[in-house]
Amino acid sequence: SSQEMYNISAMAILWVNNIDNDVEFSPLLGMLWDYDIGDPMELYGVVHLLHTKNSKVSFEFAVGLAYSINHEIGAYCEYYNGLRFDPTNLGHGADIGFTYLLNSETQIDLYFTTALDKNAFRTLGFGVSRRF
Repeated sequence: SSQEMYNISAMAILWVNNIDNDVEFSPLLGMLWDYDIGDPMELYGVVHLLHTKNSKVSFEFAVGLAYSINHEIGAYCEYYNGLRFDPTNLGHGADIGFTYLLNSETQIDLYFTTALDKNAFRTLGFGVSRRF
């Protein structure tokens, strides 16, 4: 049987952030594409919209590399940048995470994010992805 080399997914993530001991829960919606570069590696990209507690809205763009540990479990790392609708605030960061495939269309993620610029922050997150 042949396997598709290219996929597109919708994402919905509840983003949990702790800045200066202030916990924040923010919704994130986006699209993810991935391309099989050879078993067990995939190259992927993400475009998403994030809304934060202080009413900041931003677009984020990411590129990453995913590794399949087995059929259900994977790991990934990615670089991203974000642009808020306030153009004076551009952020760069990196994520590492693990994924668990519930079925062929649904995946859950657990990830850690850190800033790579002057806006030093750290985030622990949990997400659900649905392939269509």
